[in-house]
Amino acid sequence: TPIRERPSRACERREEIVKNDEKTPAQKAAYTKKRNAVRSSILRQTDPRKMKENAVFADMVEDYMNLWDSKNKLAEDIDNRGVSVEVHTSTGTNYKTNESVTNLAKTLEAMQKLIIWLGLKPDIVADGSDEDEL
Repeated sequence: TPIRERPSRACERREEIVKNDEKTPAQKAAYTKKRNAVRSSILRQTDPRKMKENAVFADMVEDYMNLWDSKNKLAEDIDNRGVSVEVHTSTGTNYKTNESVTNLAKTLEAMQKLIIWLGLKPDIVADGSDEDEL
């Protein structure tokens, strides 16, 4: 078998993802602040008695926060790579839709369902964005 001199495209993609996940301490702090604001907003709207009596509610809040993290990573991938990505095949170079676009839509739908399941008002759930930040 021939020795590959160059890493595979999948390997390059993993390295790119790792590189993009490297955030400055200030960026990590801002993200954590936004995440905590969203979580606090949800917990303020949730009946504390339900949370104590039924562990499912607390678990669903954490599920929502995991989806929130995924949503942000998918949106960042779309920002970094675009809506279409270049694909190299044996017949040449083609473009295909970035899978993050489809996954983002599915993630947002799941987040909406959780908000409804928790009995929250979507317009009150803080998205954690600061309009002053640009």
